[in-house]
Amino acid sequence: TAAAVIIFISFLSVSGIDSLVQLSSWVEHTQQAKNQIDGVLAQILEVQSGERGFLLSGDDNYLVARKEASRELPSVMDSLRFQMADNPRQQELFASFEKLVEERVAFSDRMVSTRRTKGEAARLLFATGRGKMITDSIRVLVAQMLAEEDRLLQTRNEDETHQANRTR
Repeated sequence: TAAAVIIFISFLSVSGIDSLVQLSSWVEHTQQAKNQIDGVLAQILEVQSGERGFLLSGDDNYLVARKEASRELPSVMDSLRFQMADNPRQQELFASFEKLVEERVAFSDRMVSTRRTKGEAARLLFATGRGKMITDSIRVLVAQMLAEEDRLLQTRNEDETHQANRTR
């Protein structure tokens, strides 16, 4: 009988620890998603900054970081899409986010091309405010996605704390 009790307690302990480890990995997953969302925004702002510097100066040096950010965006977006796969609400937000990111990069490409081929006419394109509107829309979606991740993080932290107390 004592052996059965020890085996039962051992089973409960191992089960509780397994649950705690799983909950901990979900907390880490949420933190990674938040970091990746912030990373995409930072790259979009780098694209925008390089575009504006080039627009004002015509100096290709402003495009170096912009090109790197544009090149890295597809893989970062793929990684973020994977992070969002477990959450239908985030998938919905991500679909809109992805379209806006593509639109912002395309607009930036257009600005650079216009500056190269038509010089100062690029300022007229800039004056439409289209780039800012797209970036502002991206910021709104970033805030919504981060709010959802914060909600998930709070829930997951509470679950983790509950499981830790239960395991003790």
